[in-house]
Amino acid sequence: MGLPVWQIDGALAALVVPASRLEHEPRRRRLATGLEALDAQLAGGWPAASLSEIAGRRSAGRTSVMYASLGAAIERGQTVALVDAAGVFDPRSAEAAGVVLSRLLWIRAAGRGVVLQAAELLVAAGGFGMVAVDFGDRPPRVPDAAWLRLRHAAERQGTAVLVAAPWRIVGAVAAAAVVMHGAHPRFVSVGQPLLAALETRATVERMVGTSLPPTNEQTLCFSAHPVTAPRQSP
Repeated sequence: MGLPVWQIDGALAALVVPASRLEHEPRRRRLATGLEALDAQLAGGWPAASLSEIAGRRSAGRTSVMYASLGAAIERGQTVALVDAAGVFDPRSAEAAGVVLSRLLWIRAAGRGVVLQAAELLVAAGGFGMVAVDFGDRPPRVPDAAWLRLRHAAERQGTAVLVAAPWRIVGAVAAAAVVMHGAHPRFVSVGQPLLAALETRATVERMVGTSLPPTNEQTLCFSAHPVTAPRQSP
């Protein structure tokens, strides 16, 4: 026997969540990014058991933030993985950022379906503190339903999922979103000018569960790989 219309309406109303409540989820535990300035902007770091994204054009610092976040997770004793959609993983840069390569599960994947399937399988397996997904410079279009599945899996397993792409692609499904802006090189003069560091700006564009910081932009500085200056002949 079916329910009367008025009871059906009441049952549906009980399941409806007003949009205004979606931005006020309970505060989640924060996971340090490995960068103190960015942690301050994110009220302590990336939200645990959530889907977050880091966006920025090439050389803007998004990969450096991703590596630093993986390194910080390893330092906390967490198991981490990287799904590499474009084959751009740089072991030397990752190591310089604190990633212990022997403790990183690196998966080379290609194609939208394969990348997200790999990420979902890793998260669903359980035991990972952080799973990063690097889409490189040409991310595919991803339907919102796919991001929702990945977010729900992250919430169930307590895994922080970090998506890196040139621009924001996760949208409103992300619990936190940071956008990196063009980097400026810093040089030192030791004989010939040498690249010492890259200075970039990070803007927090989304942070569910807490208010955005009053100063929503922070300058970050990433050291270049040490370079030994050529010795002068006596």
